[in-house]
This record gives sequence, C-alpha cells and structure tokens, in this order.
Amino acid sequence: MSKKLILCEKSSIFEVFRWLVTSSIFITSSSSIEIKCSFKSSNWIPEIPAFYECEATTSVILTVSDANITGINGAHIPGRGDDDVSSIYMYRSKPIRHFPQNLEKFFKNLQTIAIVMVNLQAVHQSDLKVFPRLRVLYLDSNEIEVLEKDLLAFNKRLEFVNFSNNR
Repeated sequence: MSKKLILCEKSSIFEVFRWLVTSSIFITSSSSIEIKCSFKSSNWIPEIPAFYECEATTSVILTVSDANITGINGAHIPGRGDDDVSSIYMYRSKPIRHFPQNLEKFFKNLQTIAIVMVNLQAVHQSDLKVFPRLRVLYLDSNEIEVLEKDLLAFNKRLEFVNFSNNR
C-alpha cells in the first residue's frame, strides 16, 4: 500500500483554548500521567475497517523528559478489554510535550496513534519502535520542529502519516 500524507487546516486559538480549559487532568506524580478513555468502536479513517478505540479525554502538562503513563481508566464496551484496543486518539487535551511512554504496556495491539493539537514537541524512533503493528500515525497540529532521519524505520506496516501543521 502507498503511504499518504494528510493535510489538515489549523484551528483557531480560541478553539484550542476552549478545549484545554474543559479537559480534565489527573496527576499521579511529576513525571507520570493517568489517562481516562472513552472506549468505542470507530471508523474515522475510511481506508481502515472499524476499530476499537480509546479516545483519551485527559492528559497533563509535562515539563519532564518523559511522559510515563501509569494508568488507563474507563469503562470498556461489554465483552471488550485493553487487548482489543487498536487505536488511541488524543485530541485537544491538556498539552503534553513528550510522546507518551508505556502505551504499549496497556494497549499491546495499537495500530493507530493520533495525538493531535496537544503541543507535542518531540517524537523519537524509540517512542515508535514499540509499535510494530502501527498502520496510522497522526501527529499533526503540534509543535514538532525536527524529525529524526530514521524515525519510522521500525514501523514497516505504516500506511498513513500526518505531520502537517507543526513547526
């Protein structure tokens, strides 16, 4: 399959601020975060069949070098569990500056990662290497300035990539 770059429009500062103010946060320590998920079946990517998703409704502002996820909360759809989650979607939540660590410990079968409009400043090969099944990566509308040369070297199944509207 061919890889596609999706371009998105920039949202207004007011919209971003409104979402930041209305998002909840849980801080478990200065270097860890807990994410609350709304679990649902989704199909927002037409080329990918319906998938089971964690829509992350919380995250935190981090100034440390890593963003260690220590917990995932939320009620699964009956008959589903963490092993069924193939997508995580963080959108307009509280700012996170570093790619969340330990997602793979909670969601072992992630194929889609969308971290959009959260002021993400950095993503490294080591962040993505732990997701060998990754097919979709949306990191658009953040603050990323530099991409490593071989950032996606370990993500051989990647089909869709979006880094639009970054620095």
